[in-house]
Amino acid sequence: MLKGEAKWEVSTLIRMEEVNMRVTKISEVRKESLSYPLFTGPDVTRQVLLPESKEFNVNVVNFGKGVRNKFHAHDSEQILVVTSGKETQGHR
Repeated sequence: MLKGEAKWEVSTLIRMEEVNMRVTKISEVRKESLSYPLFTGPDVTRQVLLPESKEFNVNVVNFGKGVRNKFHAHDSEQILVVTSGKETQGHR
């Protein structure tokens, strides 16, 4: 090796895989009614976007007027996308 010449070592192998993209129109996903003690009312629907996934739980949940969640926690991170209405978060 010459003076000033850098020595590079590859410690990580990056494997590229073919990724299939799927486009899902929410308007075409079946809505199912939800009834849990967690909700303050009965007007709640869910659309499951990745039913076959073992890694992700991806749903569109719609709450009727005045329906809220009671305080609860999740085993993993949660992403909320508010599409209409008012979102309010609480912390204990």
